[in-house]
Amino acid sequence: MEKQKLGWTDLSQSKELLKAGLDPNCADLYYKYDYNMHKHEDVVTQANKEDWQDPYNKDVPAWSLGALIDIIPDSIKKGDVSFQFHSTFNIVDRFAACYEDSSYKRQIMCRAWNNPIELYVHIIVWLLEEGFIEKQK
Repeated sequence: MEKQKLGWTDLSQSKELLKAGLDPNCADLYYKYDYNMHKHEDVVTQANKEDWQDPYNKDVPAWSLGALIDIIPDSIKKGDVSFQFHSTFNIVDRFAACYEDSSYKRQIMCRAWNNPIELYVHIIVWLLEEGFIEKQK
């Protein structure tokens, strides 16, 4: 499967989110580990809030586009300025998202990608790194 056609994070994107500190319990899907084949399955299964802390659990959480969107805060505050989240699909077939102030004159973050999953993964990693989303302990 090509990354562009997936409606959820691929294995590398899922691992990137986990490495950045995203709580696996907010995942709505997961890649099941096939112990006979010693690899992860290519398809995802609906998550049932497994114990992600179990050291013997080799399943990897995955996030659908809807789950990624739900993670992103509608607004964030830096100093005394509030920034609202805006997301668009523009005319050159790219997805863009920004946090902008109410006057649309200041941006704290703006990203664009061809793939909405990749876009939201990068935004969430940035939000975690900047402390706007609490990292898993």
